[in-house]
Amino acid sequence: MIACTGHALAGGVLLAATGDTRIGARGDYKLGLNEVQKGMPVPTLAFELARDRLDPREITASVVQAKIYNPDEAASAGWLDRVVDEAELADAALAEAKRLAQMPGGAYGMSKKSLRAGTIERIRSGFAKEIAQLGG
Repeated sequence: MIACTGHALAGGVLLAATGDTRIGARGDYKLGLNEVQKGMPVPTLAFELARDRLDPREITASVVQAKIYNPDEAASAGWLDRVVDEAELADAALAEAKRLAQMPGGAYGMSKKSLRAGTIERIRSGFAKEIAQLGG
């Protein structure tokens, strides 16, 4: 459960992407991957988390073209699951955390592991290739 309270760029949006449920605060905030805009290639971890969470129609714009979203756009793209008014964020996050805590842990964990297995494998494989490219 992630409660995104404001801006989430680069590592911030990736941290949000790791949450099972991601609720963001509505406001004048920016979310997205800005690596390419800053002259850096997008690393495997970032690309795979984006591929796992984003609407496929948004991947190129978000990852390659460094599109930055406001919270409502981020929810449409897939960086967030929903957006609430700032004053409601803490209560919404707590309610969602309580709901998730009621799930049977074993079934939840096994299902999540199965769902994310491909993403985890692609990240591990990508890390190995990136290290090899760096001469490590």
